[in-house]
Amino acid sequence: AYERLQAALGDDEGDDLLRGTLLIARAELLLQADRWDAAAPLIEQAVTLRPDDAAILNFAGYSALERRKDVKQSLARIEAAWAQEPQNASITDSLGWAYFLTGRTDEAVSLLEKAQRGEPDNPVIVEHLGDAYWQAGQRFQARYNWRAAALLAEAEMATRLETKLRDGLTATTTAP
Repeated sequence: AYERLQAALGDDEGDDLLRGTLLIARAELLLQADRWDAAAPLIEQAVTLRPDDAAILNFAGYSALERRKDVKQSLARIEAAWAQEPQNASITDSLGWAYFLTGRTDEAVSLLEKAQRGEPDNPVIVEHLGDAYWQAGQRFQARYNWRAAALLAEAEMATRLETKLRDGLTATTTAP
């Protein structure tokens, strides 16, 4: 259906905006089916169409970062998105998580705390902050955050959080 809708679009600016959104929607469906190789070209097309769109840059950067693909480019895209929308909690979380994954723990904690203040009931943000706290040596705060995230988490995340609460942060329990 997305492909048919996309094929019906014209070439004006409004159609390009919708085309970028449709590409991301198709990519999201593929990512949910764990089909990164099929989703990646659609994400790149969306970035090419809308290179200054903070939402698309964040989606592209975070989707790749989650899978540990091209971390340097992912970080650059997320930083560009955050420069446009530093008040956006999801983008702030993405940047904090990128910093965590690249070893910039202190900066990660600061950004993830800001993201959590913006979306205190987002279990992904709460878990990310818990992981950053653990890495920063703040074990009590980490466990507090993981318990809070567990209250909102769905199956896979809940299992990971249960393991973290029991064993602490490991390579296998780090959030995606």
